[in-house]
Amino acid sequence: MSTNDYLANFIFRDLLVDGSLNTIIPSYIESLLKQRYAKRTIHAYLCSVTHFGCWMNKNDVSLLSIDLAMIERFLQDQLAAPGSSAPFGFAINIDRTALRHLLTLIPHQTLNNPVETELQRYQDYLLNICGTSQQTCINRCQHVKKFLLSQFGDKTPDLSQLAGDRVESFLIQLSHHWCPSSLRTFSSSLRSYFRFRTFKGILSRH
Repeated sequence: MSTNDYLANFIFRDLLVDGSLNTIIPSYIESLLKQRYAKRTIHAYLCSVTHFGCWMNKNDVSLLSIDLAMIERFLQDQLAAPGSSAPFGFAINIDRTALRHLLTLIPHQTLNNPVETELQRYQDYLLNICGTSQQTCINRCQHVKKFLLSQFGDKTPDLSQLAGDRVESFLIQLSHHWCPSSLRTFSSSLRSYFRFRTFKGILSRH
């Protein structure tokens, strides 16, 4: 399905193309298509973007002022007043991912924090490749973030620098503060993340 087809069949097309984001919507859809997102995922992301565009209009937000802080403000507004999400629906993980994709298409805007950028990619993998539930995705991303920050700080995660004893040492330190069941869940999150990195490496070689 082409970009024009998606727009023509999108239920909130008029709100989307007449709003503040109209100039970058074709590029947004093309970007998702190139990354081979499923049709239902693209539809969900377009609903999120349309909702965000309506919020922008209401709050007099310009395109070039959109940043991560603005996205989080929008998300918190929706959490505080869930009824305002109709008729678009609201799922914080889906909306956050959809809007971070949007952010990459706005001039001069990038996700500058390497760990946050890595977590976005991992989140996309969990939701769109693995079909992970939203709550499980949130928990795993929180665990992985804690691990990556402890090992790399604000630098780009480089797993080639991680020997097995460093991971083991991290888990041992964690065991002093976490109960066994929580520690098992954390370990499962790390295994999931390492599978993602393996998956990512396989894709980059093709």
